[in-house]
Amino acid sequence: VSPGSSSVQTGTAVQFSAYVQGDTANKGVTWSIQSSPGCDCGTIDSTGKYLAPNTAHTAPGVIIAATSVSDPTKSGTAIVYVTTPPGSNGNTSVGKTSGRFTVTGNMATARAGHTATLLLDGSVLLAGAGQLDIDDLLVSFPFSETLQSSGQVMTTGSLSTPREFHTATLLQNGKVLITGGNVFTGYPTWLLSSASAELYDPSVRQFVAIGDMSVARTGHTASLLADGRVLIFGGTTSGTPSAEIYDPSGGTFAPLPTPLFSRSGHTATVLPSGKVLFTGGRDSSGTLATAEMYDPATNSFTAVGNMEEPRTHHTATLLPNGNVLIAGGGIGSVLG
Repeated sequence: VSPGSSSVQTGTAVQFSAYVQGDTANKGVTWSIQSSPGCDCGTIDSTGKYLAPNTAHTAPGVIIAATSVSDPTKSGTAIVYVTTPPGSNGNTSVGKTSGRFTVTGNMATARAGHTATLLLDGSVLLAGAGQLDIDDLLVSFPFSETLQSSGQVMTTGSLSTPREFHTATLLQNGKVLITGGNVFTGYPTWLLSSASAELYDPSVRQFVAIGDMSVARTGHTASLLADGRVLIFGGTTSGTPSAEIYDPSGGTFAPLPTPLFSRSGHTATVLPSGKVLFTGGRDSSGTLATAEMYDPATNSFTAVGNMEEPRTHHTATLLPNGNVLIAGGGIGSVLG
């Protein structure tokens, strides 16, 4: 289901789409909302258009489900967070400050290079990171905590591997996949990229190691596909283009066909079609203007032309009309 998550205001609509893997005869799906009886969770029509209710529903979010018509055992889900417009008098604190930033609780540990993942219960998992040592080296550490919707911070289990500049991906089952990043292995080795991966289970507030990716990665991306798998792309130090897939059903990593370019510090955007757009980043020769697309239906990468300017550590934002806004970034060490 795409998009995998969305935030909408009360009374407004958002369009979802679904891709049925391996189904070439009938790609039709039935749409439904997984909610408790009596929940004012909005409605969804036969085309996948979700209409939010008139009251906010931020924690937990509303679960949207698509089920294959030809094979009801195949299904996928997405999550919607319904908020009130800024300045309104809805039943949630979201938007009441009219667009201003307000201070919430402090984290238990100062962090840089960490991840922040919105969980299904509305809390935010802050995992891993680094802190400067006496030599100004950002030394990785394993600590994690969750920020509750009330602003309260709660410490949780530590990562199996201390890491920073890793990825964290919320899976459809509510667990969080943590991959790669930099790992401090002691002096004089300094920091090395890691191939390790682990899962965070919110129900027991613990991290569990799940084995390694095919190569060590940092500055990579991890994209949740419509079928629930995670596409892990780039971030290698070998200079060889690389991508692989994590399948939650088997808990395994599998290699993909070779991408067109080696990238780190790039962006990955899952489009409404289910395809994934990769833009910019760096390779051994410098900053890239190239872009390419991964299509899960054909399991292939194709070039889609160049951006107007080379960019790395930029942003890519999927807009409501399906276009992608590419903004900022740098060329080498120069920010744009």
